[in-house]
Amino acid sequence: MSSSEQSKKIRGFIPYIIVGLLFLFVGQVIVGVFTGESSKPGVEWQPYSEAAIAEALKQNKPIMIYFAADWCEPCHVLRQETFTDADVRAEAERFLRFKVDLTNPKGEIAKAEEKYYVGGLPMVVFIGSDGNERIRLRLLGFEEAARFRQRMKAVQ
Repeated sequence: MSSSEQSKKIRGFIPYIIVGLLFLFVGQVIVGVFTGESSKPGVEWQPYSEAAIAEALKQNKPIMIYFAADWCEPCHVLRQETFTDADVRAEAERFLRFKVDLTNPKGEIAKAEEKYYVGGLPMVVFIGSDGNERIRLRLLGFEEAARFRQRMKAVQ
């Protein structure tokens, strides 16, 4: 086989290589969306426990409790779009932040789901520095960053 025939043969594979690379790229984007992977930093959460909440209440700081699950698509969107917003992250710093993972609720996690009357996901519960929940400020579902930040600012 001559070198010109080899070149033609190789050039014939280039469109297939490009399409293959495109599929790999799109696949990585899709996997990132469904697994919650994001290249932007987001709000950082501590694992929920009753002991941690009891200790947090002693600090007289507002508390934010985020209820989510791996299978919850709106939870992924809230985490990727709202919790990565720089202003939301900055406002979140004044809160003690806890995440309740309801992927497989058992024991203390199942009790938290009952205690806070979680009726859907994602849900964010706010507790003021006085230790009382701000029921009117609860979030159920997705909310864009600017509105969520206003909700957070209303908690003292």
